[in-house]
Parts: sequence; C-alpha cells; structure tokens
Amino acid sequence: MVNGLYEHVNFIHRPQPVIIDVFDLSPPEPPRLLDMARRVLGNRDFPAVVLNPHIQSIPEMVRHLGDRPILFPCSVSQLKAMARAFYLDERPSRQDWVLVGCERSRQVHRHVYGEDPPRIELCPKQLFGGDGARALMRCCTVEKSFNLSGNVAIGPWGAGLSLIEEAVRALLDLDARCRERVRQRRTPGNRWEPAGVRVLAPFVEGRLQLARSRGWRGGSTCWIRSWSRWCV
Repeated sequence: MVNGLYEHVNFIHRPQPVIIDVFDLSPPEPPRLLDMARRVLGNRDFPAVVLNPHIQSIPEMVRHLGDRPILFPCSVSQLKAMARAFYLDERPSRQDWVLVGCERSRQVHRHVYGEDPPRIELCPKQLFGGDGARALMRCCTVEKSFNLSGNVAIGPWGAGLSLIEEAVRALLDLDARCRERVRQRRTPGNRWEPAGVRVLAPFVEGRLQLARSRGWRGGSTCWIRSWSRWCV
C-alpha cells in the first residue's frame, strides 16, 4: 500500500522497488541531497524506488573536540549555534582550529593561510564505503554534470533538481545497460554480434568442417549467427 500526496492511497501487487542508497551529511536538516531526491521522485514519472538514507551527523563527528575551535568550509544555520565555530568562506583570523572539510577545503586553507591544519574528513566519498548497491552522493570536485562510477552516481555539491533527476534515471538504467553488455560483445572486426556467436561459433564451425569432409555441401557461418541467437 502506498500513501501519496494529498492522502492519495494506492496498491502495488508484488512490488519490486529499486533501492538507491543516499549518502549525505546533516545539517542541514533534512539533508539536502536526500530531500532533493525525494522531491524528484515525488514530482516525476518513475518506477517504484525506495531511497535508503545513510546520513552522517556533523555535530557527532566533532563532539570529541570539546571547546577547541572548529573550522567548517561554509556556514550552515544549524552549525552557527556551536561554540567556537568558524567558516572558511569568511576568511577568519587564524586560530588553533581543526578543519572539518574535504581535500578541496584543505587546498583552500593552504592557499589562504599557507599551511595545513589538523583535519577531519567530510567528503561522503571517503566517509561511506559502498557495498556495490546503487548509490547517490555528491562531491565538490564534481563541477558540472554527474559522474557514474559503477553503481554510484556522484553529483556536484550544489546540484539542482534537474541534475539529480538525471542521476537517478542513470541509476535506474543500469539493469538495461548490463543486459545489453551481456547480450553484445565487441568483435575484432568492429561489428556488434550476439554474445553466443563468439562462444558457439568455433564449435559449430568445427562441426561444419567435419560434415564437409564427409561430402556435405551447404551452409556457412552466416547460418551460425542466425541459429545462435536462440542460445543467447
């Protein structure tokens, strides 16, 4: 049973939803990438999809630092209440802080202050270890479109709804792409042929040669291609 917008209720018989892991940080709350993915799924025509959130709490990451100054890459309203928090995009006076940021933040800090501070990694690509399932995350080193690495779609840190939609659709197309790769293999002559041809052709050709040696005349390798499609 599905309870949708405006209390719309529907039923799906034997649902087989596609599960997409969403890796993101909090705050903001709700996490930006998770919220945008939900909005995309709620306002576009998609097959059944379940988002499986994996959210890392930033305050939990720095709780052990106590009263030590903390430098974040940029200001987030929910972080402003933290004591002794500074923001790299505001270029504050140098403190004995710990940088909570990614490799790009470290590079900016070195450019501005001339040195590398102690750092806590904040990049989702480094924080979350994928298990091969479909996943969606963001990274500030991705600047324009999204990168599809295996089953993981990585978008820019400030990706908009249209780009998130493209990434989700790419993840949903993975099964179709996989089936196509299994069915087709690249041949040395730059032709696309059914995968069964490459596997069965040597065997069938051998049987044809044996038949010809016994006086049979007819058939050719084109027959192999026609027949092998039933074995793919």
